[in-house]
Amino acid sequence: QLKGQLDRIDEFRSLKRQWTEAAETSRRLERVAEEIKRQQQALASIDEEASRLPASLRDASDPQVEDALDRLRKLEAEVSQILSDEELDRRSEKLKAEFADVWSWPDDAEDRIEGYRRATESRREAELRAAQVRAEREKCRPTPDITRRLLVAGAVGAVVALGLAIALSQWIGPLWGVVLGLLFGAGGAFATGFYYRPMIVPEAYETTENQYRECLAAQEQTTQEVEQAWARIDFCEQDDLETLSRLLDRWKEACRRRNELEQLRKANEERRRKTSVEQQPEPLREWLAHFGGIAETIQNVETHRRLMQKRRVAAEKIATALETNECASLEDLELKVQALADRRAGFQSKINDLIEASAAVEEIKDAPAAELDALVTDLNERLKAKEAEQKYLSGERDRLQKELARAE
Repeated sequence: QLKGQLDRIDEFRSLKRQWTEAAETSRRLERVAEEIKRQQQALASIDEEASRLPASLRDASDPQVEDALDRLRKLEAEVSQILSDEELDRRSEKLKAEFADVWSWPDDAEDRIEGYRRATESRREAELRAAQVRAEREKCRPTPDITRRLLVAGAVGAVVALGLAIALSQWIGPLWGVVLGLLFGAGGAFATGFYYRPMIVPEAYETTENQYRECLAAQEQTTQEVEQAWARIDFCEQDDLETLSRLLDRWKEACRRRNELEQLRKANEERRRKTSVEQQPEPLREWLAHFGGIAETIQNVETHRRLMQKRRVAAEKIATALETNECASLEDLELKVQALADRRAGFQSKINDLIEASAAVEEIKDAPAAELDALVTDLNERLKAKEAEQKYLSGERDRLQKELARAE
C-alpha cells in the first residue's frame, strides 16, 4: 500500500513538474511571440513612415546615406557663408561713408598725384640748382677796372690839356693857354672817367651765365609742369604734398577694401552657383528638389537613417528571438505554443485522473513542489525502512524454520 501511494504521489509530482515546465515554456514563448508581433508592428510603422520618402532614398545603402549627409552638411556650410545682397549693399554703403572724402577719386589718382609730386620735386630741384648757379654767378660777376679807368681818363685829360694849351697859347698867351688847357683837360678826364668804365670779366663768367639762363629756363619749365600736373588733380582741393600723401593712403585703403568687397561679391555668386540644386549630383538633386531645401533634406535623410537603424534593431530582435527558440517564423513559434498547450492539457488530464483515483493525491494536489519533494523523500525513507524490516523478519523466519527442521 505504501509503495502504491509512493508511486502515485511520485507520478503526480512528475506530471505536475512537467505541466509547470510546459506552462513556463509556453508563457515564455507567448511573451516572445508578443515581442515579435510588437517588433513586426514597429517594422510596419517604420515602413509606412519611410514610404513618404523618395524611392531613391529608401533604396540607398548606408554608405550612400552617410556620403549624402556629409555632402549635404558641407553644402549647408557653404550656403551659410553666402551673404544676402542687402548685406553686401549695406557693407558697400558703410565703406562709402567711411571713405567719403576719397571715394570719388579716379582710378589713376595715384598716377596723377605721383606726377604732381615728381613735378614739384623737379621744380624744387630746379630752384635749388638755380640758387646754386646764382651764387656761383655772383662770385663770377665782372668788377670795375679802376686802374685802367684812371689811366685812360688821365691820358685823355693830359692829351686834351696839352693840345689846348699849345693851341690856345698862340691866341691868348701861354699862361691862359695852360690854365684853360688844364681846365679842359680836367673836364675831359672827368668825362672820360664817367663814361668809360672798363670791367674785369672772369673766365668762368660766360659759362656761369649760360648755366644760369639754362636754370631759369628749367625752372620756368618745371613750374609749367607743376601747373599742368596740378590741373590734372581736379578731384582734390589740397595741394600740400603731405596732405595729398595721407589722402592717397586713404584712397589706396578704400580701393583695397572695395576690391575685397567686390571679390566677396564674386565669391558669393560663385557659392550661390555651386550650391544651387542644378549643380548637385544625383540623387542629391532629386532629394533637394523633393524636400525644398538643404536643412529639410538633411532632416529627412537623418530621419531615414534613424528609421533604418530602428528597422535593423527590430529585425535583429525578431531574428534573434526566432533563432533562440529554433523557429523559422512567427507561425512556427505559435505552433510550438499550441503544442505546449496541448501537452499541458494532456498533463492536466492525467493529473485529474490521479486526483480522482487517489485520496492521498487529492490531499496534496495544491501542494508546492518543495513540499511534494519532501513528501516523496519521506515516503521513500519509510518504504526503505519497511523493506528493511520485512527483510529482517523474512530472515528470522527462515532461520526459525531451519532451526525447527533440525529439531524435528
